[in-house]
Amino acid sequence: MEKYFGDELEQEKNKTHIIGNDDVNSPMYRNSTGYKAEIEDGKIKKLVAHFYLNG
Repeated sequence: MEKYFGDELEQEKNKTHIIGNDDVNSPMYRNSTGYKAEIEDGKIKKLVAHFYLNG
């Protein structure tokens, strides 16, 4: 698979999603955010956040 999707697989490793909840005391209250990072030499060079409506 790496032969065909190598670059895409590498990019997927730098993506994450945080799904919050409806507890007003939660640090991630109603947070539905996706993050995509560009990492170079172990340091984040660019971070893009996508915010989604949760409920």
